[in-house]
Amino acid sequence: MSDPLYAFVRNLKRESNNNNLGSFSDIVSAESHAKRTDRTSRARQVDGRSHTANYFWSKAGEGLQGGGADYAKAYREHKTQMGVKSERKNAAIGVHTLVCVSPEWLEETGDPRDLANVRVQQLIAEAKLWAESWMGEGAVWAVRYDTDEAGSGNVDILASPIRTECHKSGSSKPSISVRKANKELAEKHRVSSGWTAQQTDWAKWAQNNLDNRLKRGKPKKETGREHVPPDLYKELAEQARQEAVKDAETNIQAEIDHRWAQHEEHRSEAFVEAEERAWERVKRRIDEMVTERASERLQNAEEKAKAAAKREKALKRALNLLWVVLRSLFGRENLAEIKTAHEAKLSEPAKEFKLRGPDAS
Repeated sequence: MSDPLYAFVRNLKRESNNNNLGSFSDIVSAESHAKRTDRTSRARQVDGRSHTANYFWSKAGEGLQGGGADYAKAYREHKTQMGVKSERKNAAIGVHTLVCVSPEWLEETGDPRDLANVRVQQLIAEAKLWAESWMGEGAVWAVRYDTDEAGSGNVDILASPIRTECHKSGSSKPSISVRKANKELAEKHRVSSGWTAQQTDWAKWAQNNLDNRLKRGKPKKETGREHVPPDLYKELAEQARQEAVKDAETNIQAEIDHRWAQHEEHRSEAFVEAEERAWERVKRRIDEMVTERASERLQNAEEKAKAAAKREKALKRALNLLWVVLRSLFGRENLAEIKTAHEAKLSEPAKEFKLRGPDAS
């Protein structure tokens, strides 16, 4: 029996505003990631693949060079089209959602990282239509599908739902409201959380418009699983595998040495041959031991990663406070330009230092 196929949603968490785009700096960061100018995105790329082959569309244009990855410009264009003059204080200015299906579903018609794959094309189109089905027509201002990373089946949707904001005076104006859009979707599915409603709504949409075999993923409270970023998971898995191999080889060699010493006085040619056959059987079991030990090591590594994530969260909170101070001094637009220039400086090759003295190698 084949494994089940899933349709699910992931909302990227940011310290500035939980799962939302909380400030213009979040949009600038997302643009840097899309253009692969930040270290994290470059580290996730697969050797031999380039982000230039990814799918890009935004309200600023299409394609990497045509404006599809110009998120800051696309967001401004979205506000102009929708008649939004300003953002509400302390309110989210948009969402960055990953609309996903199991890569195995895409593999049935070709490479899941090939934009010519008909199901990849269907997924990209339906992800945007679904997002606007509950956020509102024209709410999506950027769409991306990556082909240069190990993972696949994820469509990046950046959107800002517009709702009418009414004042006590009787006047009204269009305003960005992620909260209202999520609340409406939650009420539709009779749940308390808009994020939970998104999972259900996308699964039903995918079943009706892509494939009725696609199922809703199990809630996190049932599985107890924590999401680990692909690059971190890859690193932890490789580390766990290497440690498990080392442990297995050490244990097996210790067992062989013990048996060899125990029977040294009575060793014969027949015993040596039997010992060699036993050793071959033992080596065949190494793979099984590696798998068991790797699982245990990976679990321990994930716990360490969670602890590191908590420390990183505290650091981000401090940096966000600094961001507020800087924004008050320079203004959002100027500070965004400063941040972009700073990230470009960080990406320059490091200088080479040479040691001096008789011990230098």
